[in-house]
This record gives sequence, C-alpha cells and structure tokens, in this order.
Amino acid sequence: MVSRTRMLMIGAGVTIICWAIVMYIYVGRLETVSESRRVLRDQSLIPPTDNERTKRPVIDHKAAWDSIPGKGDVAEMQRKRFDDSYKQRMEKYIDNQKANEVGREPPGAGTLKTTTTEEAPAADAAHFQPQQMPEPVQVLDLDSLAMIKTDADQQKKDVGYQRFAFNLLISDRIGERRDVLDSRNELCKAQVYPSVLPKASIVICYYNEAPSALLTKVVQILAKLSSLSKARRRSRDRVHID
Repeated sequence: MVSRTRMLMIGAGVTIICWAIVMYIYVGRLETVSESRRVLRDQSLIPPTDNERTKRPVIDHKAAWDSIPGKGDVAEMQRKRFDDSYKQRMEKYIDNQKANEVGREPPGAGTLKTTTTEEAPAADAAHFQPQQMPEPVQVLDLDSLAMIKTDADQQKKDVGYQRFAFNLLISDRIGERRDVLDSRNELCKAQVYPSVLPKASIVICYYNEAPSALLTKVVQILAKLSSLSKARRRSRDRVHID
C-alpha cells in the first residue's frame, strides 16, 4: 500500500515538473514572438494594431520633404537633366528619320556636302519619286483549309496533333510549294552576289516529323537552287554578251 502511494506521488511530481517545463517554454516563445513583431513593426514591415497606431507619432512626409534644404534645386536639376536628355534623343531620332527618307548618312556620320542650285531640283525630284509598290502577298484562308469534311480529315488532324504537335491537315492542304514572304531589308534585296559560288552540302535533320514536312523542305530547297542556277546562267550570258 505504501509503495503504491509512493508511486502515485512520484508520477504526480513528474507530471507537474513536465507541465512546468512546457509552460516555461511556451511563455518564452510568446515573449520572443512579441519582441519580433515589435521589431518588425518598428521597421514598418508589418502593419501596427489599432492600439499601437494611436501610440505611434504620425509623420507628415510632405512637411518633412519640404523642410529639406535645397530640395527644390535638386528637383529642378533632375527635371532639367531629363528634359535635356529627352530633347537630345528626339533630335537624334528626327535626324535619323530624315536621313533614311532622303537616303543619305545622318549628320556627323561623314563629310558634309554642299548642294548647288542646279543639284537641288534633281535631288528633290529623286526624293519625291513615287515608290515602287510591293507585290501583293497571297493570303491563305485558314478557315477553309482547316475545315473538316470527312472522317479521314478528322483522323489526320488528330494524328498530327498527337504525333507532331501541329495541324497536319492544314499543312498537307497548303502543299509542298509555298511562297515565303521576303522580309529582308531593301538594301539586302539589292545586294548582288558573285556568279561563281562555292559548293556546299545541305544537311536536313528531322526527328519524329511528318513525312510531308520533310518533303516540303526538300521541294523548297530544290526550288531555291533552281532559281539560283537560272540567275547564275543569266549572269554568265550577260557577261558573254558584254
């Protein structure tokens, strides 16, 4: 009986000690969290509570900015610096636009050339000469090309998306011969290359692509080589005639 009472007393004492340790850690944790929140609040990282907001002094930022000595001069200097930089950029942009329209180098890029009264009308006539209209580009009607007419069309479209991640139906309906828009600069289009060109090998790397895509690329390369060979023959004939 005495041993049982002693065991109960020992168990109760151990329980009290454990709870005391837990409460001590919990209270210390609360104090740490409160201190952290106070530090963060002082650094304006978290909004204050209503009670703390009434205790903290209200800072008038506009009045503080107005009280800085010489702040008006600094603001005026920054505004003037921005205006000057913007003005210089706009003047440079306008000069470049004028140079591109007239077809000459921008100011400062080379030596200046004076224009006589006889050359001025010719320059004006060349400047106001009507530009050549670009050739119209054939626009494909994708709605009609993507129209599903039969079950085979639907199957081809589904297989194209599943295997090759693009609309195989539209690609096959466009065909192998495709007119690619020439997006080069006008100066690049006017570039004349030598008639005798070096030999080169064309390597086409395709992996998990549709056979029609490979066929389209081969046809385009052959068409390009054919046009180059024709231009090469014309240049040779012109040289012989001259």
